[in-house]
Amino acid sequence: MLSFPDGNLRNRLIEILGKDSEEPIYDFELAELESLDARNAGIESLEGLQHATGLTRLNLGPAPWDPQRGSLNGNRITDLSPILGLSNLTELNVSYNQLSSLILSELGQLGSLRILNLSVSQLSGQIPSELGQLTNLEELSLYSNQLSGSIPPELSQLSKLRRLSLGDNQLSGPIPSEIGQLGSLDYLWLGHNPLTGPIPPELGLLSNLELLNLELNELEEGIPKELGQLKNVRYLNLGFNRLSGPIPPEIGELDGVTQLLLGRNQLGGSIPEELGKLSNLWQLDLSDNRLTGPIPMELANLARLGRLELQANDLDGGIPPALLDLCDDVSVRCAFPLQVLERSIDSDGDGTVDFDDAFPYDATKTVDSDGDGIDDDNDPAPQDSAIGDLRIFKDNVITMPVSRNLPEIEGSDFPTFTQSLYEHFEDAFDLVMLFTNLGFGEVENSWGYIGAAYSVSNDIRGIGLDDFYVASYGSTGKLKRFIHMPFSRGPMLHEVMHTWANYAIPSAKGGHWGFSSVNGILGGFDSATLVNLGNGRYSAHWFGTFADSDHDNPRFYSDLELYLAGFIPASEVPDILYFEDGEWLSEGSLFTGTQQTMTMEDFIARHGERVPSWEESQKDFRAAAVLIYNEAEPPSYDRLATLSADIVEFSGTEPEPEHESNFHRATRGLGTIKMDGLADLIRQSAPASRPAAPLPPSYGAPPPPSHGRGHEHGHDHNHR
Repeated sequence: MLSFPDGNLRNRLIEILGKDSEEPIYDFELAELESLDARNAGIESLEGLQHATGLTRLNLGPAPWDPQRGSLNGNRITDLSPILGLSNLTELNVSYNQLSSLILSELGQLGSLRILNLSVSQLSGQIPSELGQLTNLEELSLYSNQLSGSIPPELSQLSKLRRLSLGDNQLSGPIPSEIGQLGSLDYLWLGHNPLTGPIPPELGLLSNLELLNLELNELEEGIPKELGQLKNVRYLNLGFNRLSGPIPPEIGELDGVTQLLLGRNQLGGSIPEELGKLSNLWQLDLSDNRLTGPIPMELANLARLGRLELQANDLDGGIPPALLDLCDDVSVRCAFPLQVLERSIDSDGDGTVDFDDAFPYDATKTVDSDGDGIDDDNDPAPQDSAIGDLRIFKDNVITMPVSRNLPEIEGSDFPTFTQSLYEHFEDAFDLVMLFTNLGFGEVENSWGYIGAAYSVSNDIRGIGLDDFYVASYGSTGKLKRFIHMPFSRGPMLHEVMHTWANYAIPSAKGGHWGFSSVNGILGGFDSATLVNLGNGRYSAHWFGTFADSDHDNPRFYSDLELYLAGFIPASEVPDILYFEDGEWLSEGSLFTGTQQTMTMEDFIARHGERVPSWEESQKDFRAAAVLIYNEAEPPSYDRLATLSADIVEFSGTEPEPEHESNFHRATRGLGTIKMDGLADLIRQSAPASRPAAPLPPSYGAPPPPSHGRGHEHGHDHNHR
């Protein structure tokens, strides 16, 4: 009769063996067991499992992915020593566990292994050369740990290896050229490491490779022409490195590639016309390089193209008409350099590009007496300059000239902009979003943040805020928040959530979730990954205290955020762990503090019931996007079109699947923000002919503005 200190492990074995809970487990029964699936079973100790000598498959990893909850849960295993003698093991999955003390070299004795998955398990130290002894290995995944040091060349001895995933670690040094000897490899993921040196030309020998990801490293020199030999590659990502030199024309030989991502490097020279031969290409990203010359007309041959990014280069000439026609398809997203776009776009199809067209949006050239961008036939006030100096672009962006230099504008100036807005538009907006006609670098230098939320009014109870109202913004109480996002790719979901949060959970990061398990747009960790390391030290999978840590994937509001915003009841919100005194030990994953728990009963006892309740709360909102610019430097068409497209994506109810910032999806389809239809909200009479609307006096004490800086909104990698 065997003893199992871990009751959860015993219960799982009892279930698999078909025994009653009180029955003993004998060694001969365990020795006959060939497969054990114990995913997300709460197991901490494997003691006793050493008797399962016939075991070939052992899965101790996470539960299946839940697309609504968006999280994975594993076990809490720290020690693998009980299973290191199971010589028959062919498959071992211990991902999403707590193996920080594991000595990886000990796994070298499991010579029968074909699959080894230790991803997201808090591993540290170096990858030992002993793993090269696992010559039967077909899959090796050490993704998303804290591994450091170099990639051992001994891994080249794994001649049967098909999948190698070492991404999201701290691996340094060069990529070993010996990896080119892994002829069976079809998946190679080394991204999100500080690897240096050149890309080995020997990688071109991996003839079976279907995926190659080297993004977000510090790789230098040129792209080897030998990569053009990867005839089976479908996904090739070399983005966010320091690669220089020309794009080899041999890349045009990758017949099967669907995604070619070379953006955010230092590549120069012209775009090879050979890229037009990539008949299966869906996404081409060459953005933010030093490419010169014209856009080759051959790119118009990419019939399956869904996304083309060429912006932030030094290209000249125009856009080939056939390519422009392709990009006019609503299913194709294209981004061109400013100097090329302005000389190519013909919005009204009259044969004159916008750059030279006095009426760029009006093919019929109907009369627009007041110059507000709306022809007289459709203008409710065609003669009296109903919107003054303001203009409407594509019915979802208001442009507003100012006499001051934009970097000199301060928070105290913002109410003057909304006052100007309400001179010409109805007081119908719950939110006003202010953008500025500056580039990202200018924004960082001018304000030091990429988003800020200013409180204007609140009448919601139970979210940690008292009632307040600030009259200086010019709204009679409809406006809830004024949001400043200096450039269009700002954190819109994040700043909108400040309408309701965080004014309720104590944390070290005021206005955000800090060291807490809220795990939302405003930060926090996934409680399933929290590990108590003792002595007041904790770790959790990579997270941000100011914001969610993954900007590469579509984002969703957490349960607590949805409750505070009035979309779901309190009963759907799990208990919250928080560390009011939390401090980083290693930013992003390791911290210290005193753990506390708050149930929703505690929350409501502290702040009261939410009023209005989730059944009666507002679900559909109105927002205005306003772009301010120095009157001497009006915005380009490219700038306006980019902002307008971002507004469409953010406010749409049928967003593109990969778009990372969409309010309707972030609320799980429960809420909407309408940002178009601006022409319908123009006030019917000129400002001079109507008295100013009386405003009630200010009252209450609004919270201070919440500022979001680039490095505080997720991984540093996302802002390189």
